[in-house]
Amino acid sequence: MALIILCTPWLYISNVSRHNYQLASNDTLIVHKPIKVKHKAKKLLKKKYICNLNAQFGQYKAYLTAPNINLVAPVVEGTGDPQLNIAAGHDPSSVWPGQNGTAILQAHDVSFFVNIDRLKPGNIVNYETPCYDYQFVVHDGSVVAAGSPVYDTSNATLALVTCWPTNALYFTNYRYVVDLVEIKRILLKHQPKSPEVKVPYQPPPGVPAPQPLVAQGLTLITNSVPMGLMTIGGRPSPLWIESPGPLNIEASALADYIGAYKALAEGQIGWWKDIAPQLNPPAPFEGNISIEYLSGMNVTAEAVGVNATEAILSTSVAIVGGNDPGRYNLRIVTTIKDHKLFITSWQM
Repeated sequence: MALIILCTPWLYISNVSRHNYQLASNDTLIVHKPIKVKHKAKKLLKKKYICNLNAQFGQYKAYLTAPNINLVAPVVEGTGDPQLNIAAGHDPSSVWPGQNGTAILQAHDVSFFVNIDRLKPGNIVNYETPCYDYQFVVHDGSVVAAGSPVYDTSNATLALVTCWPTNALYFTNYRYVVDLVEIKRILLKHQPKSPEVKVPYQPPPGVPAPQPLVAQGLTLITNSVPMGLMTIGGRPSPLWIESPGPLNIEASALADYIGAYKALAEGQIGWWKDIAPQLNPPAPFEGNISIEYLSGMNVTAEAVGVNATEAILSTSVAIVGGNDPGRYNLRIVTTIKDHKLFITSWQM
């Protein structure tokens, strides 16, 4: 056996090729287990985050956040209706936040800036970009006349501007301004996630009016309805309250109301049924009438969480002509169904 082992070691090596081996003095094969050599783990080098100063969060330049009032507002360039219908707008005549001077951000009152009058001196407001988190502290808030100049500072400051009162649906002659001072800026070491994680832009619910009626115009641009105040009802999320959601359902409810009385004034009962399928027409609104508004049209916008559910319109009117002239208190309930807003109650 010893000769076989010595002459054909490869037979044994093939079976123990992953081990150290040797022959003892009595020609016995001794197998040694391999010695494990520990290697230091290589550190993975993380790629350093270098932001692009022109980078944005999608269509938005930045986000304005105020933890004390649960505000999360996207920011875009411009202060026209197309911009303020979806975000807070940067006044192009001012510097951007973080630069020396006064940056001005505007938003609709019954929208992102509805609660900025609740900001108190000492509260922190953040202006967040893909590169920096700029932190501002509230200095003060005040009511000023529309058109009042905003003082341009030599250091980095911020002014938030909206209509006053902040629940007004009418054109007001006053503005509410919050003045803030930059206290800190943080260079981001990691690519930030967009703060907008809960409330995407929700378009207004559809209006079920037929096209011939829509073609007549169902907005305040072509119809004279004096507006009052907005109230929020239901169980809404703060992020819905401070968003375009309330104004969107208000616009659809007004279109329902305007379309309904136009349909009755023209004797188009079929049009009325498109908008208010479960209701009989109110007699005072039928026929050739004229309407005088004795008070502004107040609106209650309701939601559950971030989903709008109803809008309630209320006003006082004097009706001349028609089947039943007189003075009335008017209360109209509109309800969302299948992404459209229908009139479900008409009380006079």
